Amino acid sequence: MASDKMMFRWWLVGRPAPIWLERVEFLQEFVRANKLKPVDYPSLWATRGLPPRFKPRPPWPGIVPFAHIHVGDALYALTSQQWDKFSEVVVADYKARLNTVKTVDFDSLMELSQGIVAAGL
Repeated sequence: MASDKMMFRWWLVGRPAPIWLERVEFLQEFVRANKLKPVDYPSLWATRGLPPRFKPRPPWPGIVPFAHIHVGDALYALTSQQWDKFSEVVVADYKARLNTVKTVDFDSLMELSQGIVAAGL
């Protein structure tokens, strides 16, 4: 069972998605290689401010309205070019993993179809 502090954090900013939990080493290396600095996201909520180089993303689940990654409790904003580099690696991993799958249950197929539609495919 999660601690009260963790449950409050999940209620406040959302539960960590598998994408962040499955790729901790890759995320840490991406942060180092791109010299990213953590964003003080509570202050962003208060001011709704965002540096102009960050392009707001289309609405989907989550509170932070721009491309970003999570590493531990830190949040890192990505430029469009950084997001393209990041997502290219993740999509390649998903392709390789999906190529090993022969069948899935109904709910998993519905989630996959939502992801495909969200990607514009």
